Amino acid sequence: MQTLRATSDTLYRDMVLDALEGTVDQLPDLIAKSSQPTTVKTRLFEREETVAKADPEPRVQLTIGGFLNSQLEVIDGLVEEFGAPSRSALVNAALDAFLPTS
Repeated sequence: MQTLRATSDTLYRDMVLDALEGTVDQLPDLIAKSSQPTTVKTRLFEREETVAKADPEPRVQLTIGGFLNSQLEVIDGLVEEFGAPSRSALVNAALDAFLPTS
């Protein structure tokens, strides 16, 4: 995401809002997928993965600076509606699906 920001004039806030708007219909599935523990199958056992997967870029943590109160109300409503653990989890799921992968 930092690479994308460096190559465009898009504000972080606008990327978040665009990602949420672009993935709103997919958000329930995206959040469910992102909150499911992944399993690792070894030769003998299937285990839940306890080590976080390494991301090539840091995950985002949504802060309220720069967002309008009305925008935060919508985001909070989506968190509640779709059962996301937090604003950040909702935004991460949307950004992961919306932004280019390379």
